[in-house]
Amino acid sequence: MLNAPAKIIFLALFFAKISNAQLVPIDEEELSGMAGQAFITMDQSNNNGLDFTKVTLGLDVETSLNSDLLDIGNYNNGSDIKIADFGLGSIDSAGNIMPFKVRNPFIELAYDNSSGTGPQNLVGIRLGFGGAQGVLSAGIASLSGSVDVKVEGPAAPIRDVSSAAWWALSDNSLLTTDAVLIQGHDSNAADYGEPLDYRATYMGIPNGANINCIANCGLLGGIVGILDVNQCDLLGIGTCYALKDFEALNIGDETTNTYAEGLFISFQSQNVGWVDGSTTKTAGVGAFMNIPEGGIQVDFEEALGGIDRVRTRYVDPYFD
Repeated sequence: MLNAPAKIIFLALFFAKISNAQLVPIDEEELSGMAGQAFITMDQSNNNGLDFTKVTLGLDVETSLNSDLLDIGNYNNGSDIKIADFGLGSIDSAGNIMPFKVRNPFIELAYDNSSGTGPQNLVGIRLGFGGAQGVLSAGIASLSGSVDVKVEGPAAPIRDVSSAAWWALSDNSLLTTDAVLIQGHDSNAADYGEPLDYRATYMGIPNGANINCIANCGLLGGIVGILDVNQCDLLGIGTCYALKDFEALNIGDETTNTYAEGLFISFQSQNVGWVDGSTTKTAGVGAFMNIPEGGIQVDFEEALGGIDRVRTRYVDPYFD
């Protein structure tokens, strides 16, 4: 099934920056006063019966990338990840390129040598980043993986469209919750409102979760936190949102110079537990995208109404 590694490696090439320079020898005295990290590091490890080889480039990269279609895992009448007009970075109103920033990009290969003899079988490949920050633009048709979105902001957008029950809060009551990929397109499905990691078309607040008030809550603010979401609804507010409506996602936080750690795209012919430090993320068969907790944050106006695309090219069909 591994017909997609070439696509992932090709995507990695966009982040390569090649330069030419003359090599100059340094004496031992100069060398002793230098410190730094290797430009390329290679690590080998094993986990759950698989062997891993990880090649990391010790680089800080700024890039602007556009692709008409990112289509990975296209088999069985659909695609695991299908994103039209995929873009990293943006162009501001003054025509300046606002790059997508990457720290320590890496490629990792997973091998199965369970037989103990003969060559190892390649069962997984992933392209990942030690840190990422910037705008990811997308027309998401389907997405497989793990996407954890922090939803936090004033209650005003909810009160504007809600039933009377939400009027126990004020417009500036500060609410927070977490959204994940979810089964939200078929209200008759048994798993409607449940987390979904395969070919999802919606994200939202899963069944059994809630929205919490953390500031300016008033006497009745605690009522919100004890009521659970049930099948894409909480007190008359829809809690499942179509991915296609989120055409621009901020990865990390440029204002605080925070980088999201753990962003990767992978492809596996069997379940693979990809390890980053003390965290293991199990990716199922096919293509898989991981956007870790804290990697994306939106407010309730954006959650309910979607996010418009930003300009990603100087000649952009979405803008005049």
